[in-house]
Formats: sequence, structure tokens, C-alpha cells
Amino acid sequence: MALLQGQTLGQYRLGDYRARGQFSLVFEAEDISSGADVALKVLLPAPNPEDLYEFHREAELLARLEKSSNVISLIKSDTATISMTGPQGIQVPLPFHFHALELAAGCLEEIALERNSVELRERLQLWRAIVRGVHQMQGTRSSIVT
Repeated sequence: MALLQGQTLGQYRLGDYRARGQFSLVFEAEDISSGADVALKVLLPAPNPEDLYEFHREAELLARLEKSSNVISLIKSDTATISMTGPQGIQVPLPFHFHALELAAGCLEEIALERNSVELRERLQLWRAIVRGVHQMQGTRSSIVT
């Protein structure tokens, strides 16, 4: 992850590392063209075919959920190449698949870790928002499952 911080993928400059998923890393990033802050979900290099398939399916699902109120918005899904310097100064191109996403104020992992400091009323509001988001995703996902 330190290898990617400060790098540019397409029009996005990667900033602080935020989280790791099963086959991806999430960074805060800046859209160089607009200055907007985004989350950049980056698929780990050399993914197996199933991970790559799921990554692209995730983009498809998020695109269909564009108008959902309780789901993070997909801004762009793309691939970009970063050249790394290998042994003896040889430049090695590494392609990265990524999703640019709306930047949230936090993630579920952070909320779970701080749950004891969150008032019950706010926890219930968060729970309802999560359930709504899952419900919105379930309705859309069933229409694209193959």
C-alpha cells in the first residue's frame, strides 16, 4: 500500500490508505481535474479471474444503484498503468483496475470500533440506513444476477 500512496491512477492522485477488502485496497484520493476528494478502491495487481469478475460486477451494481439514497455512488470505473522501477532500473508497467467512489465520512469498521461512544439514537439511525441500503442493493442485484 505504501507503494501506491502518492501515485496517480488516471486522473486521481492517491492519498491516505483507508481500508483493505478481500481483494482490494481503499485510499482517499483527489480528482486532479476538479480537486474533488474521492475514495479510490484499487484491485490488487495480478488478480485471479474470479476477483476481477467480482470487481467488474461491483461496478455494474453500483452504476445501477446510482440514484439510491443509502449506497455510495460510483463516479468512474477504469484501469490505469503505473510504471515501477525494478531491478537494475528496469521500468515495469503495472496495470491497476480501480473504482472512483463518493467519499464517505467513515466506514462500517470505524463505526463498529467506536460503537460504545455513539448514542443509541444515532446507532438506530445508522442501522436503519444500512438496512435501507441493503434493501436497495438486493432489489437491484436480483435483476442483474446471471
